[in-house]
Amino acid sequence: MMQYTLRDGLYHCLAGSSVIFLDAQQNRYFAVSATCEAAFLLLKARHGESFPGAAEALSALTAGGHLIECEAGASNFLDVKLCQPVSDVNSYERHQAGPFTIIQAFYWEATSFLQLRLLPLSSVLRRATPSSRRTHSPRREVEKKLAVLLAGFDYTALAFGIADRCLVRSLAAYSLLRRNRIAAQLVLGVRSAPFGAHAWVQYEDIVLNDTVEQVRSYTPIMVLG
Repeated sequence: MMQYTLRDGLYHCLAGSSVIFLDAQQNRYFAVSATCEAAFLLLKARHGESFPGAAEALSALTAGGHLIECEAGASNFLDVKLCQPVSDVNSYERHQAGPFTIIQAFYWEATSFLQLRLLPLSSVLRRATPSSRRTHSPRREVEKKLAVLLAGFDYTALAFGIADRCLVRSLAAYSLLRRNRIAAQLVLGVRSAPFGAHAWVQYEDIVLNDTVEQVRSYTPIMVLG
C-alpha cells in the first residue's frame, strides 16, 4: 500500500473545523476543499497509509508537491506540542533595559526584518535554530532575566512600531533569548472563520510578548525551539 508524508517546510493544524496549511517555503497559508480536507484527516489517522480513492481525493495536495510518497513508516503528521499558556509578562514586574540589551533588541529586530523580507520563511527558521546550550538556572532567576532582556523591545516598539510586526518582533525576541541560553519557543498560530495568523514567544507556560487571552484564540501550527 502506498505511503504518504508531508514535504519539508509544510505544517498543518486543525483550527476550529478547518485544516490549515503553512507552506514555509512559499511564505503562504492555504486551505483545501472539503473533500480533500476529509481525505487528509483520514490519511493522517492512518499514519500516512493510503486508502481506496486517496489518489483522487488528495490530488490537490499531491499535484502541488505538498504530499509526497515515502517508505513505509516514514510518514510524519505530528501535531504541534506546546504548553497551554497560563500567564504572560504582564503578570511580572517590569524592568529597565540597559544600553547593551537595547542594542541587542535593535540588532535582532532589524536582522529579523531583513531576513523575512529577503528569504523564504523556511530559510529564516533554519537560521534561527539555536545551539543546544541551555541555562539550568531556577525558574525564578530565568523569569527575572526574561523581564530584563524583553525590556529592550520597549525601545524598538517606539522606533519601529508594533502594528503588523508580530512575526518580526517574535522572531527577534526568540533569537535574543536563545542566544542568552533561555529555552524560549517561537509559535506561529492560525484561526479560521475569519482566517487570521499570529506569532508570539513562550517560555514554558508564559507568553512573553503578548497576552494569554490573545494567543488562546489561535491554534499553533508551527513551534520552533
